[in-house]
Amino acid sequence: MYNPYSVSGYISNRVYTSLGGMDRRKNAFLTATILPTFIFAIVFLLNLFLIHGDSSGAVPFGTIVLIVLLWYGISAPLTVVGSFYGTRHGPISHPVSVNQIPRQIPPGPRYLRPWMATLIGGILPFGAAFVELYFVMSSLFASRAYYAFGFLSLTAGIVVLTTATVSILFTYFMLCAEEYRWHWRSFLIGGGSAFWLFAYGVFYWASRLSLDSFTSAVLYFGYLFLLSVLDFLVTGTIGFLASYWAVRRLYSAIRVD
Repeated sequence: MYNPYSVSGYISNRVYTSLGGMDRRKNAFLTATILPTFIFAIVFLLNLFLIHGDSSGAVPFGTIVLIVLLWYGISAPLTVVGSFYGTRHGPISHPVSVNQIPRQIPPGPRYLRPWMATLIGGILPFGAAFVELYFVMSSLFASRAYYAFGFLSLTAGIVVLTTATVSILFTYFMLCAEEYRWHWRSFLIGGGSAFWLFAYGVFYWASRLSLDSFTSAVLYFGYLFLLSVLDFLVTGTIGFLASYWAVRRLYSAIRVD
């Protein structure tokens, strides 16, 4: 059971049911298929540009189909197994009950608006990885060797801590402003660094790279888009789980007599 696919199914099922979700089969299906399908679709489109440009790096169509079948044949069943164990363990218990009648939300400050908070919240995590990001981009797109994997691991740890801290802080601000819809906003705030990553990628392309063909530019922005999406999902998940943990800790300290 202890592999990334079954763990994702397990966590997805428990969090989904704890937040009031009812259609567990649909949740397990989307957990197993939506991200791999999106990635394979983008990679397939980029591979068409490689084939059109007669590149030696183009992957044959049969190989892509085989990889897709192998991926879904392994990841999907393991995700279902993890979802099954999540169903057996049941939803995560909440420290206090939730009022069934939603309260009216007063107008909040401008910096707590979803997109404003997302961009502001992504500055610190992006700033923590800004220096190391230049060397990673040079290694990926400028064919330069990269050896500082120890610093990369340290930077990743700092980004995780910064993302969690910023998400918890903004969630606390939202709760103080009587804004109880923090769930998706914490995910957006946690993934805010991905927008700055994409913007930095555009700046890196304009200032450091010399791509003299349309195919090369499409491939660069396609891979940059994939990196930004994956960064958004990973850091967004970190932000949500950190905020979820903080909210549970906060309300578990409240004594209801």
